Amino acid sequence: AVTAVLLKTVVAVIVIEVILHILLAMDSQEGVDEPEDERERQLRYKANEIGYWLLSIGVIGCVVQQLIHQQLLSMGEVPESDAYVLLSMGSIELKLVVVFWISEIVRFASHIYYYRKDDLA
Repeated sequence: AVTAVLLKTVVAVIVIEVILHILLAMDSQEGVDEPEDERERQLRYKANEIGYWLLSIGVIGCVVQQLIHQQLLSMGEVPESDAYVLLSMGSIELKLVVVFWISEIVRFASHIYYYRKDDLA
């Protein structure tokens, strides 16, 4: 069941990415053939850094949460009605896909934010 949900999520993300790239390619953008200048490169690096840190913290958080949950289960100290238990019962694969997706959204959003902020200055 988890594999089916994971596969559907990955396919949905791929389809959304392809559709967004097609829509962006259809839009006539000025200066699209020009090489990337230093300012644009710096803005892209800054956005990539934010997305990378979020992804790293999310992956480490998922692994640590999984280890803590396994340790508590082996000790028999996990209350069944705890909200933490409900969160930790999800598969780590699904959590990692969600973390990756969120980090990509934050990376894209921060790239747009920095680009717009730099244009206004």
